[in-house]
Amino acid sequence: MKFWLAIFKKNVPLKIESAKASRQSAAANETQTRKDNDRFQALLKNQTVDKQRSDQANLSWKMAQAEQTASEAGHTQSKKQLSEAKLGWEQISAKEIDSHHYAVDDATGSSCGT
Repeated sequence: MKFWLAIFKKNVPLKIESAKASRQSAAANETQTRKDNDRFQALLKNQTVDKQRSDQANLSWKMAQAEQTASEAGHTQSKKQLSEAKLGWEQISAKEIDSHHYAVDDATGSSCGT
């Protein structure tokens, strides 16, 4: 179990960085597509662009919003996995300390905690 936890603990921070980069990219994409959509909506009101192109800009913006939401969820999940990995290490350390205390108590013939 320690072996897998060690691998997990090394991989998860990399996943967090990857998810963070993905989140930043999705946020930038959402900002750009929102601005494009706003421009196309204004052009549509002035009848300088056809409805189809305006609809495409709006759809692109909505897709970018969904992508941003998904990347934020991935980032949150990666941070949760790192917390779980850290907790796993703490649990293993606590069990090792307990088992060491029991071994010392057994060797000395004293009862646990005395």
